[in-house]
Amino acid sequence: MLIENPKDVNARLALAHAYSEVGKLNKALTYLEAALELDPTNKTALENIPQIKRHLN
Repeated sequence: MLIENPKDVNARLALAHAYSEVGKLNKALTYLEAALELDPTNKTALENIPQIKRHLN
């Protein structure tokens, strides 16, 4: 998905969710932050980034 459309916010969110589900929180955070760069008002990214960061600390 990202190869065909590197600005696909939903693809980045889906990858973040998948990585989160398997416990790869650093990778999940990377994709959430990338989604937020593309869409600074994205509610999903804005809600999930603080949660992931809390689990990483």
